[in-house]
This record gives sequence, structure tokens and C-alpha cells, in this order.
Amino acid sequence: MVACDKLHNAMSILRDMGRSSVGGAVWKRFSADRAEVLWYYGAAGEALAHQWDHELLDELRRTVARLGQRPGQEQVCYDC
Repeated sequence: MVACDKLHNAMSILRDMGRSSVGGAVWKRFSADRAEVLWYYGAAGEALAHQWDHELLDELRRTVARLGQRPGQEQVCYDC
């Protein structure tokens, strides 16, 4: 359940980053800065991966990696 929650939250951030009405302002929602939020989601994924292997973790890692990309960076296709 925790993996689903973290994945949903990360995907929501990613979705909002792509909205012209939100974009980079999405990071202002957090008391932590962008780097700390990215660290948190990455660390949560690694903690969940301890003695547990599931496709949700792979999706969480991909989503966090996409969150870490700066605008203008080449998008990596993970589903190709």
C-alpha cells in the first residue's frame, strides 16, 4: 500500500509539472526544496525495495527519474 501511495504521489507531481497552469511551481507545494523531495521519493523506493521486488518499485523509480529531469532535457522512454 505504501508503494502505491508513493507512486501515485510521484505521478501526480509529474502530471502537474506538465500542466501549463502549474509547471515548475509544483515544487512550491512542499516545505522541502526540489532536491529534498526527489531524495525522499528515491529513498522511499529504496527502503521499499529492501527484501521486496515488484514492478511497482520499477515504476516508482522511473517516475522519480523523470521528476529529476530538468525542462528541456531529453525524455527517456522506459516503455519502448
